[in-house]
Order: sequence, then C-alpha cells, then structure tokens
Amino acid sequence: MAWIIGWFNIPHMYQDFLGQWKLCAYALRGIDPYPLIGVKVPAVEELGSIPKDWGTTPYGLLLGNLFYAGFLAMSMAAFIPDAQNSFQKALGAYRATNAPLEPAEIYFIVLNVIFLLATAIIIFQTFKNLSKKLAWTSVLLAIFSFSLLIPLKNTGNASSIICCMLILIAFCHEKYPKLSGILLAFAMVKPQLALIFCLTLLLMRRFKILFIAAAIDISAWLIVSFITKTGPSVLLTEFLATGAGGDKSYAGIFTLFTASDHHLAVGLSMLAGIIYVCIGHKLLSECKISVFKFFPACIALTFWCYSFYNEFYILVLPVIVCVYVMIESNKMAIPFVSALFMTIGIFFWMSFILNGTISKLMGGVDWNSLLSLTSVPDYVVHTWITRTFFESVIILIGVYLCRRLKNI
Repeated sequence: MAWIIGWFNIPHMYQDFLGQWKLCAYALRGIDPYPLIGVKVPAVEELGSIPKDWGTTPYGLLLGNLFYAGFLAMSMAAFIPDAQNSFQKALGAYRATNAPLEPAEIYFIVLNVIFLLATAIIIFQTFKNLSKKLAWTSVLLAIFSFSLLIPLKNTGNASSIICCMLILIAFCHEKYPKLSGILLAFAMVKPQLALIFCLTLLLMRRFKILFIAAAIDISAWLIVSFITKTGPSVLLTEFLATGAGGDKSYAGIFTLFTASDHHLAVGLSMLAGIIYVCIGHKLLSECKISVFKFFPACIALTFWCYSFYNEFYILVLPVIVCVYVMIESNKMAIPFVSALFMTIGIFFWMSFILNGTISKLMGGVDWNSLLSLTSVPDYVVHTWITRTFFESVIILIGVYLCRRLKNI
C-alpha cells in the first residue's frame, strides 16, 4: 500500500483509458471509430486522434461507456498524439499546465472504488454464516489487493473492474441470475477475460445468465450499428482488422515458446485454458460451495489468452479458497505459501519489472537468441520468462486446491 501511495506522485500515462475513451466518445457522436484508428488528423478536433493498435468489440463501443465514460469531458484528448511512444511526453506537458484529473478520469476512479467495495461486501455477506474467520480474511484480501489500484495511475485499464464483475458473478449466479447476466454482458467488453467464465457457466448449466448476457451484447451491437449507420457485419470486420493487442504482447502461457507465431500462441494457450477449466470442473463436481467452482476459471484467466498484470486481481478468489482449505483441513504450510505467492508474489514480480531488476538479473544470458526471439526487446523477453514461471506455479496451485476440495 505504501508503494502504491508513492506511485501516486509519479506522472501517469493513462494510455489505455484515453484510447478507449476516444473510441466510445466517437461512437456516441454517431461516428464509426474503427476507420479512424491510427489516423493522424482527428475527425473531431476535441476528441483527438485514436492511437493505432487500439480497439474494442462492436458492442463495447456502447457498453464500454460504463468504464471509460465517453459521455464525460476529457479535454486532454485533443492533445494526445496517435503514436503510443509520444503519450508520456504529451501528457506530461499537458498536466504541467492543467488540472491533474478530469471528469471522465474521476468517474473511472470512483467506479473502481465502488466495484471494489461491492465485491468486498458480497464476499463478506456470503461467508459470514459459514466462517467468521473466512469472511473477515476474505474481505480484507479483496479490499487491500494492490493490483486493483495499479491501473488507476498507470494505464487506466478497466480490467480490474471487470475482474470484480466476474468475482461478483461467481458469488451471485445462484440467487441473482439476472444481475449476473447483466454483469457478464459488461464484462464481455473484454472477451479475453470473460469468455473463460462463460465456459464455467456453461458447464454449470447456467443458461439463463448466458442468454441475458448475449441478448444485451447483441442489442448493444445493433444500437451501435444504428447510431453509426454502419452494418453489424462491417463493424465486426473492422474490429477484427484493428490488430488490438499487438503482436509483441503476452498471448498466454505458450507465448514464450511460439512467439514467432502470435496466433499460434493464443490458440494453444486458449486450448490449455479450456482443458484446465474442464478438468477443474470435473474434479470439483462434489464441491458443495458453488462459488469455489469458479476458481479454475480465475486461474486460467491469467494464462489462457492475451492479458496484462492488472487481470491478476481475479486471483482474490483462489486465495480465498486457500484460506478455506487452511481453516477446514487444519493444514497450514502449502495453502498458506500458495496464498502468499498469489498475493505478495505479484507485488514483487511487478516491482522487479518496474525497477528493471529482472532485466539486470537476467541480462547475462542472450535469451533472445537462445529462444529464437531476436525481434523482441530484451525487457519483454525477460517479462515473458518470469511470467511463464509465475503462471506455471499458479496452475499447480489450482491443481492442489482441486484435490484438497475433493477431500473436504
């Protein structure tokens, strides 16, 4: 927490937030934003140019406004260039002479806090009758997880809010299927996060939730098509052509071994995630606490597709399962170390990346040539190596938890 407070004094880029805000703002004005991505001259001066490689789903152009508030003012948008490497310099110059936060940014931060508190309250209410120890430990884990705060001052990514939505679905899917369906619809703005949860819901036969989510997303897609006067199929084609995510980003646990073929890395990683969730669901078929049946999907979410570190907030649920195993089995060592690894381990991993420690420690080996990744920058390769190790351990923790829950 002290580290985060210190981070609040560092100039932040908010590049994800600004890019997504522009997409939503253009769509609300009835302008198809996809053809404008990467174009240097903005179609609307006050909205600014949309950076290349940015994109969101067609229905996300409407539903994404819940996160990025394209309906609120963002004066800095007009000053931000279309090139990503110019973000920090341009934003630094703008913030030096203007207010540090604008209406859309304030809205985003407040929304993060609201979802954080809502998640903590639901977790506590669910577990308070089962175990007071589990309830209080779980709510503290949810509130004090550092990873939710990182995107607020770094990229402005909505992944942490979406992770809160997915955790809420896990806790609400039985009593509140309609609310869960609505949450899933908004979470699908980032399908690389929500789709793996859809698989768990499908395996649990929660068809009503899936139907509600699909109906909302399709309706939003058609509304965007209407207001932008662009056919639904055209919007989809344009979205798929945006190249959102980039060829050098982390594309799942097979990235390190198939980075020369980004699509192959994504495909293999997604297949691994699907198999992992299916096996986990089978092992947990006798588990009486239905919310725990979602933790394999939480673990798979970190390794199964294109993703960044801010998705690690989803590990709050597997950590809670570790706490439950400790309480119910009276076995401390392995579940305690596992919980510690998934919380404190993320902190150290992120710290080492940010201060360059990982690159310094691994700089003595020519990993690029060794792994045939000569076109990838050194610091990216180092990040891929350490993240692959981190996620391999998380996968093993998930297998351990499934086996323990079978016997509790």
